[in-house]
Amino acid sequence: MAAVPRLSREDARTALKEVVQAFMRPENLAKMNAAREQAGNDILKMMQIVLPVATQIQQEVIEKYGFSSDQQGSMQFAQAIQAHVQDDAEIAQMSSQLKAMFMPNVQPQH
Repeated sequence: MAAVPRLSREDARTALKEVVQAFMRPENLAKMNAAREQAGNDILKMMQIVLPVATQIQQEVIEKYGFSSDQQGSMQFAQAIQAHVQDDAEIAQMSSQLKAMFMPNVQPQH
């Protein structure tokens, strides 16, 4: 098994900026909005529909940093980013922004 890539603080910051920019492209915003609409407020559907679309969007960026272009690579990327969240407010803010793009708050229905 290949070693999990690590990111320096600067690489983590740069990679996060690139991933956020990828999500903000109009075509990717449209893909994410369509996936969220299809999933509705169902957390299982979010995992089945939204997560794969989000993974696809970030693939092109995370591959440049040595992560695989699949859900495992996305999870490893998230772990590498998490290593810097406590020590860097900018990384923490962008990480929260990215999480919100992946999984917006699902409100329980009354």
